[in-house]
Amino acid sequence: MEALINEFEDMCRNAAAVQEEVLGTIVEHNASCEFLQSYNVTDVDSFKAHVPVVGYEDIAAKIQRMADGDPSSILCKDPVLAFISSSGTTTEKRKAFPLTTKSCDVKKHALHKIGAAYLERDFPVGSFPTALAFMYAHPCETLSKSGIPIMPVSNFTFTSQAYKERPSRSTSPDEVIWGPWWESTYCHLLCGLIQRMEVDYITSFFAYTLVQALNMLEAEWRSLCHDIRTGKLDERVKDVKLRAAVAGVLHEDPDSAGFIEEPKAKYLWTVVTGGMKPYVPPLRRYAGGVHIIGRAYMGSEGVYGINMDPATEPENVVFTLVPTTLYMEFLRLRDNKLVDSSNLEIGEQYELVITTYSGLYRYKVGDVVKVVSFFHQSPQMAFEYRTSALLSVNLDVASEQELQNVVRRTCNEANLEIVDFTSHSNVTEPPGYYVIYWELKNKPDYSNHALLNRCCDVLDRSFTSSTYIMGRRSGTIGPLKLVILERGSFGRIMEYAVSNGSAPGQYKTPRCIKSPKVLKILEEGIVSTYRSSKYPSYYNLIQYIN
Repeated sequence: MEALINEFEDMCRNAAAVQEEVLGTIVEHNASCEFLQSYNVTDVDSFKAHVPVVGYEDIAAKIQRMADGDPSSILCKDPVLAFISSSGTTTEKRKAFPLTTKSCDVKKHALHKIGAAYLERDFPVGSFPTALAFMYAHPCETLSKSGIPIMPVSNFTFTSQAYKERPSRSTSPDEVIWGPWWESTYCHLLCGLIQRMEVDYITSFFAYTLVQALNMLEAEWRSLCHDIRTGKLDERVKDVKLRAAVAGVLHEDPDSAGFIEEPKAKYLWTVVTGGMKPYVPPLRRYAGGVHIIGRAYMGSEGVYGINMDPATEPENVVFTLVPTTLYMEFLRLRDNKLVDSSNLEIGEQYELVITTYSGLYRYKVGDVVKVVSFFHQSPQMAFEYRTSALLSVNLDVASEQELQNVVRRTCNEANLEIVDFTSHSNVTEPPGYYVIYWELKNKPDYSNHALLNRCCDVLDRSFTSSTYIMGRRSGTIGPLKLVILERGSFGRIMEYAVSNGSAPGQYKTPRCIKSPKVLKILEEGIVSTYRSSKYPSYYNLIQYIN
């Protein structure tokens, strides 16, 4: 453990040189590929001078050719193991990224070696811990024309040899991962409760998943206790493979069923940043005194940073760049200038631009981060928002982070608890306006129209960009619309996403909806709507809502 930590910290002392070496290795290895040849790239200098910053639309046709079996070295020299697909929930435009052996190896080292070493240092659970892991995969794998699998990263993970040889044990049999979401979650809970005294930690990819699972525990604890008492699995679990797998764990235990407690876990381990921030308060309520630890910063394209300080509170998690996993550049938001990691400024916001072993070159990830400090030469970044999760109807722009803050502040002041929220920029009728969707937690709040009317006004007044305020006052931006949804609406969005190939364990509620089909699901769940009143010249937020 200490050797891994020392190795990583030595890399951070020379992060700039290590990053240059990584770029040199990538360029040298893939120099013969079509993409680099088209820009006359022969070395690091020519790469930096000639290769443009690209988005997915710029390389989609090349990836399609690779998937179709074009024998040319198009983006990378190495054979492609799989194409890792994104969820596509926000826009319905799914992305697929090539995955190679080298990119797998560097990712595995960063996550399962370096990241795990810091976790074990601060929260030791031994060399072979037991996890209550709310993990899911979906039998949505397809094959490209060339026979290469196209799948979510979770599917690739759970079918890999590395997963089978992982240095930990899950309370659930592997078969539980592959069932329908409700049935799998119920079985995860049941297996975890049966083995609760053996659980060292509880984990999922995203905080959303953990909150959903613990919501189910709250709703189904009587049924779970009944199953443990009788040794018989609830009939609502219909999947034959799940029932057979859980039968090996479940046995009649009437004495234990009477005093079911939370697992004796040392921590909860999940993603708590970005779009997962709104789920931290309910997760903390469920966790009691159990510490919540933020997972590493990663995406379908690779690992960007690790959490060196697992004891940090979820709201304060920052990620230290791992110099060896890929080459990272940063597009400064205020002037669109591209800089490397050695030229970053503390306090500035940047969009990530990456170059990978598997054939992405100066690719815009779509994540905005803020540089908060440095660990030696490695920047430490706080995740801010996704560029795709932006509200905008005119010249105004509201980020995912601002939307989260506006909703959180409004709900706190109104003493209102919501299950989830999302938004939409309606520009189909002039003037365009923001639409915010809420599903309420408590049934009585649905009939409190006076309070919801005031919340609608406060939401409208809480967006603080000068362009939004001027637009509202001049009438070029219309009154905000607050839409209250019936219970289960966000669950139906998840079901739709999963039915279209998203992995349940990777799902996260999109914060800005652009997909017509998802908008239709929202429209079908409307209970009531509210429009904000005329925009005032001045008001006091707290006094207004009270």
